[in-house]
Amino acid sequence: MIRKWFSKKDGSGGPDPRWSELIHRLRDLGMWNDADPAELESVFDSMITKQNFWLVESPRFIMADSEEFAEGGIGEWLDEFRDVLAKYGFMFQSHEDHCDEQGYDFVLDGARHTVYTEQQLQQHGKATNIWEIATRFVQQMINTQLRSKGIETRAYLFYGGNDGQLAMLTPQMADAMIESALIEKKEQPFRLDAEP
Repeated sequence: MIRKWFSKKDGSGGPDPRWSELIHRLRDLGMWNDADPAELESVFDSMITKQNFWLVESPRFIMADSEEFAEGGIGEWLDEFRDVLAKYGFMFQSHEDHCDEQGYDFVLDGARHTVYTEQQLQQHGKATNIWEIATRFVQQMINTQLRSKGIETRAYLFYGGNDGQLAMLTPQMADAMIESALIEKKEQPFRLDAEP
């Protein structure tokens, strides 16, 4: 999927010249190390002029539909992206989804976790948002394992809802995007899970 960043202009009507600095910085940090080198070379300049990170296909970016997570689809999603997640350090042997009107429990490698409770489900759309709760659980599950292994990469989110994407980034990559002041807040990578 190709997305256009809703990025800030420099006032002249053209691309902000700081985009060149940001794109080069991200490349130096390894943002596209997993992309096809020929493809990256062919569109690198276009990423700068079009202000669009999504011109290069990379396994680093994974579709993450919050509604599917909330409706008991975490295990299916893990199976679909098992190889990609393993590439960045998240691995598992088995899983079970237990999702019904009493809530959602998820079992990963024999350890049972509550995704959301019956009370949270009943309050969906009022006091709680189970889409967000389930997405936070997925992000936290991945990041907890990566942190326990001493791996620097973390799962960040872009967008949300049915259009969500999960990106396996280092904090330096995410910080470079955010601190550049080139990307509007709604387009920036974010974390729902808390980490010291």
